[in-house]
Formats: sequence, C-alpha cells, structure tokens
Amino acid sequence: MAKKRSSRTSQGKPDQKKPGPVAIPIEWNFRDDVPGQYANHMVVIEGEHEFVLHFFSLTSPGFFGSPEQIKEKIQALKSIKANSVAKIIVPRARYPDFVAALKTRLEGSRAADSEAD
Repeated sequence: MAKKRSSRTSQGKPDQKKPGPVAIPIEWNFRDDVPGQYANHMVVIEGEHEFVLHFFSLTSPGFFGSPEQIKEKIQALKSIKANSVAKIIVPRARYPDFVAALKTRLEGSRAADSEAD
C-alpha cells in the first residue's frame, strides 16, 4: 500500500490554501426612519485610514430695508454660520469607489439634462 504524502511548502509547513473571496449579494435596506438633511456645502478631511465627509447647510440671513440698508447690513457681516447636518466616515480603501459612483451618477444626470434641451 502506497503511503499518502501531505503537501508541504518550501519551508516544510503544510500547504494551507486560503479560500478565495466569495461574492455575497447585498440587500439594500432603504429605511424611512433615517432623516434626510439638506446640505449645500461639504468639507472633506483626509485621515490616515479614512476620509471624513462633513456636510453643512448654509442659509443666508434675511435682510429688510432699502437697498442701501441691506447693502450696509451685508457689508457689516463678519461671517455666515454653516450648520453641520451630517458626518460620514469612509474607509480609505472604499473612498475611490464612492467618488467613482458619484461621478458616474453626475455624468448620467448631465447627459440626461443635455438630451432634454
């Protein structure tokens, strides 16, 4: 009877092949209870292992009076407050996919707009 030989690596250790990646479908759950926020400004901060996306809502203050009075009030402003509405942290490895998805969506939207014209 022949003796079975175990497979060994060049270092003499047993050859343990790791299984390859397995594709598991994602079931996207769009929940109605997640609040939507309006954001018209964004700041992206790059960290060592992630990108932090801060979303802000900025609304200009309302002014009343004559055009000259409104102009004076605007010139007197030192700043306008942008309120944070969300902070999203994206792992560095996934950030290029997020950017690509946004670019693809934007290009599709622009193409549809140009066809409508």
